[in-house]
Amino acid sequence: MPSTMHSAAHAQQGQAPPGLAADLALVKSLPAEHVTAFCGAARQLLRAPEDPAVFRKAAKGLGVDPDAVAAAVRALCYLMVSAAHASRPAEDLLQGLALELPEETSAAIISFYQAEAPEMEMELRTGLALPEYRGLEWRLQVELGGRYRSRKAPEASFLLRLHTSGGPEGTAEHLMQADLPNLRRLASELEEALKEDKSSHSRRIARRL
Repeated sequence: MPSTMHSAAHAQQGQAPPGLAADLALVKSLPAEHVTAFCGAARQLLRAPEDPAVFRKAAKGLGVDPDAVAAAVRALCYLMVSAAHASRPAEDLLQGLALELPEETSAAIISFYQAEAPEMEMELRTGLALPEYRGLEWRLQVELGGRYRSRKAPEASFLLRLHTSGGPEGTAEHLMQADLPNLRRLASELEEALKEDKSSHSRRIARRL
C-alpha cells in the first residue's frame, strides 16, 4: 500500500494514491459475487484485526497469492474509508482511480459502499468522540464472616469508580464492582487491547482516518 504522506496528499486532492490501482488489480478479474465478498472483508477491517487465515483460504480458492488478496482487501478498505471520511457520494467512490474496472465490478463495489456508507460515516464521527480515561478510585472490600459464612474463606471484591470525560455523556463517573478473578481477566483484556492499539492493523486504519 502507498505511504502515509502520499495517501493523505492524494486523498485531499481527490485522487487515488500511487499503488492503489496495482493493489486492486486482482479485483478486476473477479466475478461480482467475489467482489462483494472482498468488500465485506474490507469492511471487517474496521471492526477487527486482520485474519491471515481468511486471506490464505480465499487465495487458495482463487489460486492466487495470499499477499495479493490482502492488498486488494486493504485497498478496498482505503477507498471506502476515504469516501466515508469525506462524505462523498457512492457514485464518486472510484473517481480518480487509475484502473479501468469492468462495469459489473464497479457496480458491485459502489452498491456495497452505498449500503454501508451511512453506518461507516457515523462510526468515523463517533469514533473521534469516545470517552477518555481521567482517573480511577478503588476500594477493597472483604467479607470475613457472618451467620451464613462459617468455615468459608473470606471473599474479597473491589469497588471501582471510573472517571471519564468526552463522549456522548461528557464528564461522567461509572461505578463497578468486581471480584479478583474478574478483575484479573479485565486487566488481561486491557493489556491485549493496548497491544492491539500498537499493531500494524491499528496503525494502518488510524492513518486512513
